[in-house]
Amino acid sequence: MLSIDEGTLLELRVENGKILLEPFDLWGRVWKCCQGSAEEAEKELDREEEKFWTKRE
Repeated sequence: MLSIDEGTLLELRVENGKILLEPFDLWGRVWKCCQGSAEEAEKELDREEEKFWTKRE
């Protein structure tokens, strides 16, 4: 069971006909404390977004 607090970002996906919601960990996935640069993180997010929209076409 998932406890959702106000302001929590969620990742939504469908697997085997079920809707799954999981917390989106910005710290680990985006900021990655002390690893890489802000530009590298932004490029990674852009690639993920492009991949997401390509799947929807």
